[in-house]
Amino acid sequence: MFQTISPRDWGLDRPSAQARDEVQRLLGVSYEDLEHRCSQAVYSFLERLFNAEEGALHHYYRADTQYLSELDSGNFLMALNYLCLYDRTDDALLLERAASCFRWAYEHWTETHPMFTWQGGCSGRVQAS
Repeated sequence: MFQTISPRDWGLDRPSAQARDEVQRLLGVSYEDLEHRCSQAVYSFLERLFNAEEGALHHYYRADTQYLSELDSGNFLMALNYLCLYDRTDDALLLERAASCFRWAYEHWTETHPMFTWQGGCSGRVQAS
């Protein structure tokens, strides 16, 4: 159905100690912390949005009102987070989740496609017009 492609498939080595130090210098967090944060974005955050009964992700959660959005075609894009982490961990559950999200989105396509799916917002350098 789909194939993951990553630096691991290309035979590239993991970052050297020098490259990891550069991550620390540029981002202010260690490479290991960055890996952990990426992992938790899926295992802790995205998993809370996964609806096991439907086999799909709710688009977002609004904490201040405890609102969980409906399921929508964002599952096409949000499932890529599962694939990215699967590629790093080989956790079969993540591949199952991605397939389930893609299947749900394919079976429940809509006329609109929300492009605000990607998590993270924008940096302080970008100002709304």
